[in-house]
Amino acid sequence: MDGSTVCVPMAMELARQWLDMEEGDMNGFVNFSTTPYAYDRLIQSKANPLVTIKSQGVMMDDTHAIDLVLATYPNADERQEAADAGVELVYVPFCYDAFVFMVNEMNPVNSLTVQQIRDIYTGQYRSWSALGGNPQELFAYQRPHGSGSQTAMEELVMQGLEIQDVESNYISDGMSAAVQQIGNYSNGPGAIGYSYLYYVNTLVESSGIKVLSIDGVAPSDENLQSGEYPFTVNYYAVYRKGDENTKAFVDWLVSDEGQKAVRQAGYVTLR
Repeated sequence: MDGSTVCVPMAMELARQWLDMEEGDMNGFVNFSTTPYAYDRLIQSKANPLVTIKSQGVMMDDTHAIDLVLATYPNADERQEAADAGVELVYVPFCYDAFVFMVNEMNPVNSLTVQQIRDIYTGQYRSWSALGGNPQELFAYQRPHGSGSQTAMEELVMQGLEIQDVESNYISDGMSAAVQQIGNYSNGPGAIGYSYLYYVNTLVESSGIKVLSIDGVAPSDENLQSGEYPFTVNYYAVYRKGDENTKAFVDWLVSDEGQKAVRQAGYVTLR
């Protein structure tokens, strides 16, 4: 396996249930290289060089090409790479999550509209006062192109609208940095950024921030399963078409039994 950082707990739960791994060994086996690298390795039939497997008490590098990616949906470049390589990928959604926008907890704004989000990131707002907040400069943080969250921003939220270019210090290298810059950084009270709700709630220290409602709809489990939250997303189990062994595993993952494992890992199940 390889995949997106946000899917690491899911992979650990699968390793725990299927391979009976101890926690110490699991950290080496589930060592995801992030979304763009994971898709490249799946398409090119490469191994994940970060993975180690314990064999007869000795930790060994894994040289087997990855079979399965657990990740956000690939961006246009990654889809084109697969097409150019003549590789057909199968994308099977196995859970829901919310693509969310975060502000500092000191910011009085609790909800924005979809249009306001788009206007912020095309550079039409400079101050929070026009959005119901304090008369304070607005700092809109982004993620690097190719990251799972940036793909969601470009394709799900902006839908072809061009995001305003910003200086490199307003591009958060990692998802944890995106949270910390809003919660703790000196520009934090005026900042806005984006991530996935599971990551914010589970995988990073997220004190000092709050998650916004969109069009007045909060990203609750019920609103994700109903589709009412505007930026509802899936995470996907992705494999090469024709790989029947991996297909059988993915079929299990979306079965009633597999969905129990998804819930045990803390994700929002399909049903």
